[in-house]
Amino acid sequence: MINKIVLLFTVIVFNIFQPATADSLAHSKIEKEFSKQFKSVMKKNKVPGAAFVIVRGDQVSAMQTYGVRGNKDKQAITPKTAFRLASVSKTFSAELAAMLFAQSKFSWEDPLVEYLPEF
Repeated sequence: MINKIVLLFTVIVFNIFQPATADSLAHSKIEKEFSKQFKSVMKKNKVPGAAFVIVRGDQVSAMQTYGVRGNKDKQAITPKTAFRLASVSKTFSAELAAMLFAQSKFSWEDPLVEYLPEF
């Protein structure tokens, strides 16, 4: 189970922090190689299904889904499949908040109701 979570976490981090460049031919080659390695790691770790997205700047550069939802659930993974990350999602929330703070979008001292009045 940990291998599966690490695989998914690694893929998501890879996707978030890919730098945007102008060479679309190089992008295509990188994306094909990443897809190949992604499938290889899935097979090695016996992950029944997964998905990845590569985002460059504000554009989706590549998106692939592979396999099925689980050993007992044979529904195919699609772009609409929800992946349950459990506590791992807290790491993403904290990182995204830190990025917004670095961009001066908010202050750590701001009250939460300033952004979510219903809270």
